Amino acid sequence: MYIGIDLSSGNNISNTSLTILERTNNHSLKLVSITSGLTDKDILEVIDNYKGDCVIGIDSPLSTNGDNKCRESDNQLKERLKEINNYVQ
Repeated sequence: MYIGIDLSSGNNISNTSLTILERTNNHSLKLVSITSGLTDKDILEVIDNYKGDCVIGIDSPLSTNGDNKCRESDNQLKERLKEINNYVQ
């Protein structure tokens, strides 16, 4: 099983989504479900249903609390990326 989680920023859970994929016998991926509007508790409940051989990918925003300000660690990462490969936001 593969679970992809796209977290929204701030308190806007309507944009948070979770996708579940499974590998078929011919090694392709089959879409099991797509869900949106999940709370943290909802996400943990879904993950609990897929214990065992499961890969989870999480995409989270670089800003927090809807104020479009980045965490210090994110600012440091962006600065480092600018240094090594001309990263542009």
